[in-house]
Order: sequence, then C-alpha cells, then structure tokens
Amino acid sequence: MTFLSDALRPYYNYRSNRIIFKSGLTLNQLAFLMWEKLGYREIDASVISRVISGSRLFTRRQLFLFCRLLHLSYIEKGRLKQTLVKDLLTRSGNSTRDAFFPVSEQHAVKIVHSLTSGGNPHYAIELASLFEDLITQKNLLARLYNEKSRAFGLISSPSAVLSLMSPLNDKALEIGEKTRDREILNMTYMNIGGGFYVGAKWQASADFINSIFKHVDKTTQVEFLRTLVLDYAYLQDKEGFRYAVTKSLHLLDVSNSLDSGVAVSLLEALARSFSLFGYFKEAKKFLNLSDSFHPQPFYYSQILRCKALVFYHQARSGKNIDKEEFLSILKEASSDKFLPYRRHQLQILKVAKKLGFRYGKN
Repeated sequence: MTFLSDALRPYYNYRSNRIIFKSGLTLNQLAFLMWEKLGYREIDASVISRVISGSRLFTRRQLFLFCRLLHLSYIEKGRLKQTLVKDLLTRSGNSTRDAFFPVSEQHAVKIVHSLTSGGNPHYAIELASLFEDLITQKNLLARLYNEKSRAFGLISSPSAVLSLMSPLNDKALEIGEKTRDREILNMTYMNIGGGFYVGAKWQASADFINSIFKHVDKTTQVEFLRTLVLDYAYLQDKEGFRYAVTKSLHLLDVSNSLDSGVAVSLLEALARSFSLFGYFKEAKKFLNLSDSFHPQPFYYSQILRCKALVFYHQARSGKNIDKEEFLSILKEASSDKFLPYRRHQLQILKVAKKLGFRYGKN
C-alpha cells in the first residue's frame, strides 16, 4: 500500500464488484475521460486500478486531473498532493521522517537538488512539478526550475531535450536577470549550453558558451569547458578543440578546490573528445586519471559510457579492441545502481550492438 492509495479510499466504493467513484463514474468511465484529457496517452483502467491498490502512483498531471474530474475541493487536492510527495520521497530512498509537511519552500528545493545529485532524476522531476505550486519566493522558484531542467538533461533523448528544458531555462533566466542572482544565472547558463549539446546542436552550444564564458564563475567555466571540448570534437573543429583543451588543462591545473565530480566530468569529456579525433592513447590517459577520483554513480556511469565509446572509435578506425575488457564494461553498466542514468546505459548498449556484443557473450 501507499500513502496515496490510503488517502484515495474515501473517493470510491464497490458495487457488484465494480469500482464506482465519488462522482458516479465507473473505473472505465473515469479512465476514458482521463485518457482523453491527457492527449490519448498515459493512463487506462489498469493504471488507475494499480494506483488505488497501491502498486503504482499517479503522476502530478494524473492526480490533478483525477481531482478535477471528481470535483474535489482545494483542501482535498492539497491533502492528496502531500501523500504523493510522501510516496515519492519514500520510493526515492528518502525518509519522510526528515520532511516537514507541508514542506517548506527552501526544503522543497533541497529535496529536488538531493534527488538529482543522488541519481534519482525521474523522482526529482515529479517532485519539482508538485512543488512548483508551493513556492512563492522567486529566487527559490528559479532554483527549482534549474534543478528540474538539469534532471531533464540527464535523462532525455536528443529529440526531446530542448522542448523539455527550454521553457524551464527561460523562466529561470527571467528571474535571475530581474534579481541579478549570479548563482541562478550560472546554473541557467549551464542548462542552456548543456541542452543544446544533448540536443546535438553543437555549434549553437559552442557559440552560446563562448558568448557567456567570461561572465560565469570558475565552477561553471569548468562545466562549460566540458561541453565545449565535446562540441568541437563532434564538429571536428580542430582549431576550436585545441583552444578548449588548452583552457581545460589550465583550469584543472590551477583549480585545486574544484569539486571532484566536476573535475571527473571534465576529464571524462576530454577522454571522449580525444577519442573522437582518434587520439586513443590520450583518451585512456584521461580515463585512468578520472578513475583515481573514485567518482559517485552518476559520474562513474559517464566514465563507463566513455570507455565504451573509446572502444567503438578504436574499432571504427580498424584497431583491435580488448573484448574481455569491453564485456566487463557492459556487465558493470547493467548494474541496478546505474538505472537512474538510463541514457548512459542505452548509449553503452547501442555501442555494444554496433560492435556485435551482447550482454554476457560476444
């Protein structure tokens, strides 16, 4: 059972083995109305049945539509929303004992940030959507938009990422510019450049980063350089690449206070970008250095993805690859701890397929 399923019990009953909701709608009637209003997707009778039995949860959109179709009051809607928050926190591995209900605005942003950073971007997105109605302080709302945008950047496909991130980036940018909050602006700029990159708009990403580079703090510059070296590598722009690599190495050399995750992310990007140019010895040197940091799961999933791509570029260039080492990468990438970074997993599996590998055999 879930907090939500318990809270939903007053809104339906059974008549002749049929579920009848408070508004008089049957399960199938409610499911059809929700399906229609959700654009003919997302839901059916079995989904609603599993929600009320406690085996799954509504999304924010589904819950709010459920409340509207059953004509629930503002207070009832708020109560159900809070139970959904509790369930999402529980399922994401966070203790509800540490959360105050109703959740404070500042705590809401901290929760979403911890979920994104801790490898639960899907839960971060759902909770951010629920918290958007809660937050009234502009600076906190902008931070929530940034966290949600960042989470979309971690899991979205190239074809969808810009449509998901851009509206959030625009909202955060407007608030950041009005309040002149550099922290908000720095993260928004990262999301804008990163969104272009994930969306395979590499020239747009490089142009944006170069236009804003001098106006951001050092940590943001490192994040920018990570994206920039990859932009130029995919564009096969050797002059731009040399410029970005030089700046990256200089910043790594002089910045002893860098967060280890940020440093690992830049080293991984350098390795991947060198492999795109066919410089495999240099690529492996940066990978070995990044391994020495013992990175957290998200950054390590990046490294595994990079190792797979280095093998792929080696094979394409006609060089032999170590099959046993590649199988080890493939097995490790299939671990449950990397499930939140499905985009990285899928990229590794795609490389394996191109190389003729399957999990556990070749």
